[in-house]
Amino acid sequence: GANGVTTVGMDGYEADLTAKEAQDSTTLLAFYRDGKTSAENGTVFVVPCKSDFTPDYVKDVEEIVVNDAA
Repeated sequence: GANGVTTVGMDGYEADLTAKEAQDSTTLLAFYRDGKTSAENGTVFVVPCKSDFTPDYVKDVEEIVVNDAA
């Protein structure tokens, strides 16, 4: 099974989410913004909404990597 995911933005920024965070109903994976399809080269953002403010969000996502359990 997977032990989490790493999201990678077009700017190279990476954020790791645990398997629980990735599957949590409060984690947002946005493909649309203002009712329109997101940027051609990536999703708008991935945000684990675990608090009012989190530095863990990634915008313009280029890649989502599933980290295998050891």
